[in-house]
Amino acid sequence: MDFCIKNCNNIDSTTISISENNLNIKFAPNGTGKSTIAKSIMYRAHDDEDSLASLLPFKYRRDNPDNISPEVIIPEHINNIMCFNEEYVNKFTFKSDELVSNSFDIFIRTDAYTETEQEIDQIVQNIRKLFINNPDLETLISNLKELSAAFKLTKKGLSKASSGMKGLSGGNKI
Repeated sequence: MDFCIKNCNNIDSTTISISENNLNIKFAPNGTGKSTIAKSIMYRAHDDEDSLASLLPFKYRRDNPDNISPEVIIPEHINNIMCFNEEYVNKFTFKSDELVSNSFDIFIRTDAYTETEQEIDQIVQNIRKLFINNPDLETLISNLKELSAAFKLTKKGLSKASSGMKGLSGGNKI
């Protein structure tokens, strides 16, 4: 069966043949598109449009007047594909300290865990918003850099000859 892939990362257009219900091994030098092929087929099979869109070639990311987008055509009867790539191998195999492979997903990653993880992600995003383009924080950082520059370090610690130390030793505490 044939899979057609267009405008995905470094692939302008290709057709790849895969044997159904068999282990298909694709090998080639680094940078030739093996991972892009696997990802594009997986994204299409799982109807993951956002992830598929992330494969838009760099040459179209700034200037795309024709509104070109990644395109993957797979046989209609395909609804499940498994990809045993390097990411899979690193995630699920060669875990010498695990009695059961994939134990984290089996025993720990429950709905409650996932919900809590999402709540934490939202809190972190809110905190990031507080720090981005915050003039008070930028002023504080600038002041701390200026203060830090007034003290010089030596192998033995703070240099008594630095302007910060001279100011402190002379009774000028501000």
